[in-house]
Amino acid sequence: MARSKFILEVGALRIPVKLVKIVEDNKSDLHMACDTCGGGIKYRYHCDSCGDNEKQPRNKKFESGETAVIITPDEMSLLPLKTSTVIPIEGFTPQLLDVRLQDGVQALVPDDDKGKNAGAIKAFTLLYKAMAAENVKAIGKVSVTDREKLIALAPFRDENGTEVLLAQKLIWSWQVRDLSELKYPEIALSDKELQLGRKLVASRRMEFKHITYNDDYTVALRELITAKVEGRALPAPPPRLALAASDNLEALLSASIKEG
Repeated sequence: MARSKFILEVGALRIPVKLVKIVEDNKSDLHMACDTCGGGIKYRYHCDSCGDNEKQPRNKKFESGETAVIITPDEMSLLPLKTSTVIPIEGFTPQLLDVRLQDGVQALVPDDDKGKNAGAIKAFTLLYKAMAAENVKAIGKVSVTDREKLIALAPFRDENGTEVLLAQKLIWSWQVRDLSELKYPEIALSDKELQLGRKLVASRRMEFKHITYNDDYTVALRELITAKVEGRALPAPPPRLALAASDNLEALLSASIKEG
């Protein structure tokens, strides 16, 4: 099961939080069926070595040439990643983020059938230019993998001058969870606490540069695999952060503010 509870960290300020799913699944009523008898199909994992069938194997295997190592769930938990338990906030930015960074975004481009249909490019260019001039998005529907999805198309021109329509799939209104279910008690804040909060955010204002961020998970996983291959000691698990008392909020805010 994916982890849902974390510590949100801004300097010395550490807040217990949980990630909550706010979109209901849109499951299809279609299921795999046996071609011979029509019975339901259950997914099983078949081992090529011993012939065993497992519903959901827990171990992972890394192979490279003649080298093979097994990584267990306990060993995976040793990955020295702070982000496995903590959401460290790097800073705050007012920037409009590049929409291409959103997970699941695709590009829509004209299909000119390898140069045989120049009219497709002309019609696409006309639509793109008109949408860009009017600063609008197109809303439509598309069917993929046994499901129909709402889709938003937005004109986008990259730094090299390539013009595409960025396609973002949208969920249906009934899939959106009522956030009132997540309502928590209101807590009064003093003027001083509010001022310190704003000062904290202002002191950590930054310019977001996507290129400076790396996937530390992949790096840590490679280091774990290398340690097993070479027979070295595995990395130590990430340390657990101690939570400061919430009644000392002003002191935590003051300690978290970066002086200019």
